[in-house]
Parts: sequence; C-alpha cells; structure tokens
Amino acid sequence: MNALSPPNSGCADTELAYLPIFLGIKGRIALLIGGGEAALGKLTLLRRAGARVRLVVERLDESLIDGIAGDRMVSCIREPLAVHHFEDAALVIDASDNEATHRLSVRLAKTTKVPINVVDRPAFCDFILPSILDRSPVIVAVSTGGVAPAIARLIRQRLETAIPAGFGRVAVLAAHIRHMVRGRLGSAGQRARFWEDLFDGSAAEFAMAGHMDGALAVAHALIEQSAQPGSESGAVHLLHIGSDDPDLLTVRDARLIRMADLLFHEPEISPAILDLARRDALKITAGRDHGVRGKLREYASRGHLVLYLKAGVPLSAHGQG
Repeated sequence: MNALSPPNSGCADTELAYLPIFLGIKGRIALLIGGGEAALGKLTLLRRAGARVRLVVERLDESLIDGIAGDRMVSCIREPLAVHHFEDAALVIDASDNEATHRLSVRLAKTTKVPINVVDRPAFCDFILPSILDRSPVIVAVSTGGVAPAIARLIRQRLETAIPAGFGRVAVLAAHIRHMVRGRLGSAGQRARFWEDLFDGSAAEFAMAGHMDGALAVAHALIEQSAQPGSESGAVHLLHIGSDDPDLLTVRDARLIRMADLLFHEPEISPAILDLARRDALKITAGRDHGVRGKLREYASRGHLVLYLKAGVPLSAHGQG
C-alpha cells in the first residue's frame, strides 16, 4: 500500500469503517453537549428525528436560546457535565468545541456504554453523522468515514440535482399501492417490472409535481395492465459486457440487469456487474456447452426475463482500422 492508498484499499469488499444504519430515536433521549452554533445544527437534526433532547451546557449562545424557546421536547441543564446526564440516553453528541469537555464526555460515554459522536473529531466517535439529502420520506446519507467531509458534501450537492425535490412523494405513492401490487402481481419478476415502469413513467411525474390523485389513477391502471394474462411473457436478451465497471453500462443494459429474473453469465463477468441484479434473481455461471440456448428458452417459456451476459464487445463494435 502506497502513501496515498485509502485505509481499507486492501480489503474494500470486506471492511467498513462504520456500519451504515438509520437509527430510530423518536421519543428517546439524546444527550447534546454544547451551547454554540454547532450545537444548534445538531439540535435541529435531533428534533426532526423526534428525539427528546437533553441539552447540557454551562453557557448558552443567544441563537441556541431562541432555538429551544418553548420547545417541550428539549430540557436545558446549565451545569458541568456529569455521569448522571448520560442516564437513559440512546446516544450522545458532543458539540462543545472544547478539548477538555471532549475527553470527559468520551470517558463518561464509555463508562455508561452510550454511543458518542464528537463533532469534527472522528477519532473520538463511536458513530458519525453523514451528509444528508432530505427528500422525506426518502433520505440519502453520504459519508467518507470522517476522512473527507467536503467530498461527502460535494456528492450530496450533485445528488440534489439528480433527485428532484418532489421525489419523496413518489415514495408516498409507492407506499399507498404496495399491498395492492403484492396482491395483484404474483411473481417477483412481474413486480420488479411494474416498479420500473412506475418510477420511469407518468405516475412518478404526476407525484413529483404534487398531483397525487392523477398519480394514483395512473398507478392503478398500470397495476391492472401488468396483471393481465400474457403481460408476463418471457424474453431472452444477450448483453455484451465490455468492462468490469458498472458505470460504463448503457442505461438499457443496466435496467435489464436490474429487472432480470435469471442471469446466465460467463465466468469473466465481474461481481460488480452482477451486484446490480435483484437479490432474488437467480445467477448461473454458464458453462462452455451446447445446451445453453435450450436452457435460456426453457426459462423464458415460463415467463421469466432471462439475460445472457457475455464478456467482451461484439465484433461489429470493433473498428475496421
């Protein structure tokens, strides 16, 4: 490993600096330490997550006083930090910007076994807070494990342009029809193709524009269409995979891989490409025998979407000199 290699570069497939989780803290106690601007930002985040915030601080900035005025879910304790402040806390955030307080809070957190985050001090943290793109109920969290927060913010900013502000309403639409989809569409392949069509079609556009009645009407019609006999007719597609990098796939090829019920693939196809498939999709390494075509037709005849992933590009794609 050279001096510029990332810490986990030797085993990126098996190690994570942090376990990425979404923690439910609604109605639970979150201990927040500090009375300045950094604490105000964390207070806002904790309150949006529904936490009961126990704010411990010896001196409050005016901005923080305004932020907690009249908020019954925030209890402000103006005294030195002590072990009893950690009682019943689900987590601790130290936003005090004070080295002595950091060391005390970390020691008390370890004593009481409460996970702690010390703002801008990843070496002290049991957990970190990612950069967040909020399209509630869709939440996208981006983290670099505390190594380069500016990169996480840059990625979030780029995602903001790719994921429209109204995208959360598409998730609300999906929640409304989820049980109907499961009841009307019997197979995993049918459901996968339905969701692809829904999210790429006019129902999602109606939802993002705020026209939920129109979105529901289109979604119901699409469910009925997808449930019609013959709508689940099988198909076989041959895809030439010329790179191990999923980012270099065409949009069509990536979409087919995500939708496929079964993937026959040559041994040279990279795991990164295969990881695009649904978890319940069947993956079979194709042998060098003459029975492959028959197997493909057999699966397709049962209504499955079948792919054959062949390594390399087709001859017609090569230049002629």
